[in-house]
Amino acid sequence: MNHFVCMRERGAELWAKWQGLVSEQIDSGQSVAAFCRDRGLTSSQLFAWKKRLRKRTADPQRLGAEIGLLSILHTWSSNLLPHYHVHCVVPGGGLSADHSRWIHTSRPMFLLPIPVLRTVFRNKFLDGLRQLYGKQRLDCRGPAADFSDPAWFQELTVKLSNKKWFVYAKPPFGGPAHVLRYLGRYTHRMAISNHRLTGFDGEHVSFRWRDYAHGSKQRVMTLDAVEFLRRFFLHVLPLIPAL
Repeated sequence: MNHFVCMRERGAELWAKWQGLVSEQIDSGQSVAAFCRDRGLTSSQLFAWKKRLRKRTADPQRLGAEIGLLSILHTWSSNLLPHYHVHCVVPGGGLSADHSRWIHTSRPMFLLPIPVLRTVFRNKFLDGLRQLYGKQRLDCRGPAADFSDPAWFQELTVKLSNKKWFVYAKPPFGGPAHVLRYLGRYTHRMAISNHRLTGFDGEHVSFRWRDYAHGSKQRVMTLDAVEFLRRFFLHVLPLIPAL
């Protein structure tokens, strides 16, 4: 019985791993060939798993639908310091194979149960961490100096992969329409708008910001112009060339 449970868990982790890789390739903007080359995969592997994942989701015994989502990158806090996160809207269902009707999940409040999200998020996060480490794009200095040793880093990722990760999920406060209105403000929005600027004396810039650590009080911050520009340009995304 224990062997059966172990095999089932390994199978779930394998599905989650490839689901993460397929999603990462789509989000990266890279071609399948370039993505696979960077990660030591073959194009045939990725195409095969894309097909299997679509088939699994479309399986009538599961959801039997074509799913989708929208996501918006949000990089700033109100004081212009980095606060990198992604807002995602995932419908609780999908389109039928002929796109003629909407198919709801068995539980209308969510698409996937939290145990599945835990596994997918953990594996996707750790895979990304390993890739960054392999490309020497992690800053292993100061308190993280020990992890410049690959053995230490490997030990860390093994420990993390054996832990039960937690996903915090809850219904939106104001319903789906409220969420879409909120996210819609970020689709064509910059890190700071003109109405928040309160002054500029040639050397310093003052602007309003919200102090969430102290009751969301609105305050005014003054920075020298160079620091203000430094913070602002942290949120200007690089141009991604067309493939």
